[in-house]
Amino acid sequence: MKIVPVLLLTTLGFICGAEEKAFAPQSFYVSGGDLKVRFDARKFYTMNRIEYKGKLLGVDNTGSHYGTVFSFSGVGFIGTGHIENEKENLKSLDAWSNGKKIALENLKNNEEIKSTDFKLVRKSEIKGIEISNTIEIKDNVIYEEVELSPKEDIKIAFVYNFMHPWTTEMDRFAAETSDGKREEGIFVGDGKFRVNKDFNWAAFYSAPLKMGTVLRRIENSSPGKSIIMLWDKPPSYRKFYFKSSPNETLKKGAVYKLCLKTGFFECQPEEWLSAVEKTAVKE
Repeated sequence: MKIVPVLLLTTLGFICGAEEKAFAPQSFYVSGGDLKVRFDARKFYTMNRIEYKGKLLGVDNTGSHYGTVFSFSGVGFIGTGHIENEKENLKSLDAWSNGKKIALENLKNNEEIKSTDFKLVRKSEIKGIEISNTIEIKDNVIYEEVELSPKEDIKIAFVYNFMHPWTTEMDRFAAETSDGKREEGIFVGDGKFRVNKDFNWAAFYSAPLKMGTVLRRIENSSPGKSIIMLWDKPPSYRKFYFKSSPNETLKKGAVYKLCLKTGFFECQPEEWLSAVEKTAVKE
């Protein structure tokens, strides 16, 4: 019997075959102001951890995915950390710090980029849908933008345009729906989804940490219905989903653009709703 040696290739960005490009190390951090954010190869360089003033708010548990994920009938989820059905095809990854281009491929694993104005642009493709994700971190605000450009008409079950898994220490929520009405409540760990309506902003707050976050919709040109879902799912997370386009056909040549801003605040529990309003306006 002939013995054939097997070579395990570990690239800088992925454990993979030689055909996949190394865009960056397995993980790198961006810190600026009171924020520290980690990007991971295993999530195709979407965010995968968010700290505010040294406290973990955006978690990196198994299954705690960020970014943009599609669901297709008969297939299931595809995108970022959802690789159980098909992998997202990452095509390019570029970043700038204070206006200067960064050579991400030269970073060491877990290296920290200190920046007052950071920008990352990742381009990928899922089933013929070209995706451009932009993330900017500046002035303690995270700005996210996604553009979806189908090469052909394609029907989707729905898309999670933005996802943010927050720590289960977030015990309160509030939201302003698109009709201007307010909803608020306390997470009780029942596994249910809260709000389930279109929105202007949504907020999470942790009384133990005395910290919170506000997510505000800036733009949405996606077809069909849009809603947010706040998933009360301990011990994993309290998760924000911006879901749209259920059973819609994305049209060839169209460009669907969505934008979200996430701000952070610190306050006493009795002040949290007023802090939310100030943060939502400030963004």
